[in-house]
Amino acid sequence: MANRVKQLADMHIGRHLTYTDSDRRADEARGARDGEKNFPPLDAPQNPVQDQVLAQATADFAAYEKARLSHLAELEQGEQQKLKERDEELVNRRTGLQDERQRTLHDLSHKVGPDSPQFRDLVERRTEAVAALGKLEAELARPLRVSLVWAYPFLMLLVCLAEVPVNRMAFEFFFQETPLLSLFISLVIGGVLALFAHFIGLWLKQANRHERMGARLSYYAGALVLAGLSGALVYFIAAMRQHFLALLEADAGTSFADLLRQGDLTATAAQVTSTELGSAGWTLLVINLVILTVGVVASFVRHDPHPDYEPLSRKADKARARVTKREADYNKQRVQAARKYDDMIAALNRQIERLEKEIAEIQAGRKAAAADYEQSLRQLGMTSHNRLINYRNGNLRARTDGTPACLREVPSALQISAQVQRAVRG
Repeated sequence: MANRVKQLADMHIGRHLTYTDSDRRADEARGARDGEKNFPPLDAPQNPVQDQVLAQATADFAAYEKARLSHLAELEQGEQQKLKERDEELVNRRTGLQDERQRTLHDLSHKVGPDSPQFRDLVERRTEAVAALGKLEAELARPLRVSLVWAYPFLMLLVCLAEVPVNRMAFEFFFQETPLLSLFISLVIGGVLALFAHFIGLWLKQANRHERMGARLSYYAGALVLAGLSGALVYFIAAMRQHFLALLEADAGTSFADLLRQGDLTATAAQVTSTELGSAGWTLLVINLVILTVGVVASFVRHDPHPDYEPLSRKADKARARVTKREADYNKQRVQAARKYDDMIAALNRQIERLEKEIAEIQAGRKAAAADYEQSLRQLGMTSHNRLINYRNGNLRARTDGTPACLREVPSALQISAQVQRAVRG
């Protein structure tokens, strides 16, 4: 913008903006030539050279001023267009996006965020669960005592599966014709024994929370009943295998179907239970008891003495996890929504910044045009004054008839500048 003003000045009044020694010598030589001719006459009211210099300066400056004003009008028009684009288009669009962003985040908060009914309900449930857990923890004055939390289900599954190959040996003798049935029965018995081990260990552990023996008796009684059932079951399995081994020694062709033809199941069961265990039966019994004991110990170590402590702790953890997940989901949606609007607003801000730079350049150009006007006017007055002074000096040195009245005074640079400015402005 500023360069354009300099170009206009150089184009229209460039010869008035510099005054070299060569220019000075040329004006003195012109004055000397006229002086040798005694021109202008002594009684001349006006100096024709002065009129010529001032007329030329005025005409050139008028052309410059016309071009400068035209350039300023273009700058002002461009500035108004950019101000309109910035204020009426980009700024309004940015304000609309900011309002829409605020409404979107507000709606999101009331839909899935902290202001939504579901979120408040989750927070309330978390508060209640944590309060209930804290109350029980304060009453017990101890932390939750559990072990093998993640490993316990696998341990009990191993207990169940470990019973299968052990007991299957007993049932395969009875169900030679249907091995799948013996496998199924072994699996069911393994599950039953694992379940008994679970409750035996659990009740023994929960009995420890009571200080009075009377309160513990019910737990011990339940554990004792399950232990008795478990012992009876594994003994029956061992006896059944021992009994069938004895039958096989007597008659190798005996099967479960033969036993059914020999008598009813009650009689067969009585024969089994009356069988004295041998080495094979005791081995099977001991293995079953060891596996059962492992399950009982795992259950005892796994559980806390208080039956409500772990459920309350698990409930509080789940309540916290639900709130945390909802917060994470809300924050993720909020960030995505905010980023979408922030990107659009940032793009508008870049456009606004670009326009503001262009507006600042235009304003700087207008300021430079105003400053160049004053500077060029002063320089034009100084150059014209120097031309007239040097013409006068050359003229007076070459004259022989005296000093003409029109050459006695030369207008100052300020006077010339003011005269040109008045002429140009009309």
